[in-house]
Amino acid sequence: MNIEKQVCTLEQAKKLKLLGVNSKCMLGFIEIPSNGLSVHAYWKDDKYALINADIVMFCGNGEERWYAPNVAELGVMLEMDDDKHFLDYNYNNHGGSFQCYLNKRDQRKGDGFKNITIEEGDTEAECRAEMLIYLLENKITKVVEVNERLAA
Repeated sequence: MNIEKQVCTLEQAKKLKLLGVNSKCMLGFIEIPSNGLSVHAYWKDDKYALINADIVMFCGNGEERWYAPNVAELGVMLEMDDDKHFLDYNYNNHGGSFQCYLNKRDQRKGDGFKNITIEEGDTEAECRAEMLIYLLENKITKVVEVNERLAA
């Protein structure tokens, strides 16, 4: 599977960084200022093994970079610590997209629940990243907790 399908998009990585998500992930984006090229990079001892076609090189710390969580890392970040909300995932065979549902337990319906939002993405990572962004922007989860979950 291509790396691009395993991590969130560059735009999502930038948004997560703006929201304060700073947990080190296995993969990240790097932008080389000299030519504006954005490529995927493996993290290793704060250096990057850039992968662009057949070129592999190591870069230092001067470039702009963003952590790009993969599906597993996003799953850890999305763990709900309260008993009011829960997440559900689905792959839409007809539309070819992944969907993540945020549900709120409805005490009036006993064990029932109310759907709050549905986030979608072309890949599971994109879908999960959209949900994480939603949870942070709407203060349903805290960035401190998200960072601690992945660091644990």
